[in-house]
Amino acid sequence: MMHVRAHRSGTTIPAADAFSSDIVLITMSNPMGYAAALHFARAGAIVAINTPIWVSSERPPELSARIHTFDFAPDCHMSVRRIFDRIAGRLGPVSVLINNPVFDLNVGVDAPELVQRPRNQAILDGVTVCATEFVRQRRTAGVGGTIFNVVETSVYDGTDAVVTSDGRTGLLELTQALADEWSDSGICVEAIEPGVFGPASQQYMR
Repeated sequence: MMHVRAHRSGTTIPAADAFSSDIVLITMSNPMGYAAALHFARAGAIVAINTPIWVSSERPPELSARIHTFDFAPDCHMSVRRIFDRIAGRLGPVSVLINNPVFDLNVGVDAPELVQRPRNQAILDGVTVCATEFVRQRRTAGVGGTIFNVVETSVYDGTDAVVTSDGRTGLLELTQALADEWSDSGICVEAIEPGVFGPASQQYMR
């Protein structure tokens, strides 16, 4: 299976059929998740995304059948397990996980307590919970899979300010630890760093 790798300097556009056999789950509900959903759908994948801040009418018509929205709390074990089961029943088992919940933009309905916790810790918890459930399901099926942990270098907050995430080091270290732990199960864990995303990405990533 061919994969796309994104770097800080830019994003590699995947071939039109690069992910034609994949069900991709995107835990990000911000414009970065929206951009990822478009890329994977254009590369042939069926995409499930945590209910995003953009409305369904904004999806390009030609991709509407490939992008499906679900609402879940990424750091709640029961919520994540239920959503993996729902996606498997409706679309098929998830084979690629794009992982970095952005809690301050769209807090999951099942976990209002996230508002009281430090943002970076909430993100690391969510990444771990989603990755662990992904691996549990792939191991049960006896197959491998791929996790892309998205390192949030900076986020445009809608003003003239760009906020740099101080959780970058923690997510990189977590990615390395998970890659070492799960390599024997055929699970590839990578960190990608796509750069600055913000509200305008809904236009320029189309």
